[in-house]
Amino acid sequence: MENGAIPPKLEGVWRAEERLNSEMISYFQQEKIEWVDTRLALEKGLEENRGVFKIDVDGHPTEEGYRRMVSAIVEYMKANSEKNEIK
Repeated sequence: MENGAIPPKLEGVWRAEERLNSEMISYFQQEKIEWVDTRLALEKGLEENRGVFKIDVDGHPTEEGYRRMVSAIVEYMKANSEKNEIK
């Protein structure tokens, strides 16, 4: 991610998110569970300064952040529609 993309108040939250994401990916791969990494959509929103996270203690996504996450999931499902039997 570009330097300066993460607001200073969110740096700790983002590092925690990265650690958790890494643990989850390892587990999903080990258990052969299909998953979508929505962090990429959030990173792009941060780089574009789109306010995808609330700047508070928890740093939860904003409506824009959740919209981007859902869009990433929908794109993945459409790209894999035959595999997932989505029409």
